[in-house]
Amino acid sequence: MVRYILLVCLLLLTLGCGGGGGSAGTSSSSGGTGGGGTGGGTGDNGTGGTVTPPSPPPAPVQPTSAVVTLSTQGSLPQDTAIAGLTVTLGIPAGVTVATDANGAVAAGVVTGSGQTTAQTAVTLTTLVPSTASTPGSLKVVLASSAPAGFTTGEFAKIYCGISDGSFPKSSDFSTTDFRAVDLRGATITGLSPTFSAAIE
Repeated sequence: MVRYILLVCLLLLTLGCGGGGGSAGTSSSSGGTGGGGTGGGTGDNGTGGTVTPPSPPPAPVQPTSAVVTLSTQGSLPQDTAIAGLTVTLGIPAGVTVATDANGAVAAGVVTGSGQTTAQTAVTLTTLVPSTASTPGSLKVVLASSAPAGFTTGEFAKIYCGISDGSFPKSSDFSTTDFRAVDLRGATITGLSPTFSAAIE
């Protein structure tokens, strides 16, 4: 009898161990299900992470005018003044110079300024117009009406227009063929032209 009871207890213990193993298997199966859930979450995150491309930069503002200021730099010889000068301004493509009905440079395009503001400077101009793709030039001859002439520094402003689709820079302008003369009409050495361009 005692032996039977011991055998039954041993079988129950054996079945209990087997049942425990079965439970472990169920737990493992549940873990697999959980893994599937994690995989689904990863897929959702991937979909939610789509990158939106950046917006294109805004279009540049179209400039409409350019004001070029002409100056001289250098040292004048003692007791010497400038009576007149000539210089050619290189005009970039797309920059325009207003003309009158006869094709001559319009009044007010070239004006005395700086050292010649208070003077009635006489100016002569020769224009080679620019186009949308090729540069042009404007030759300026300025003579002072003051008996004493003028000194170095700013002497003229040139007012230009800008065609649609053109975006010139200040560095696109240039100066060449410069000559300054004194009150006796002799060439003054040691001077050179300089300029600045305000583009708006």
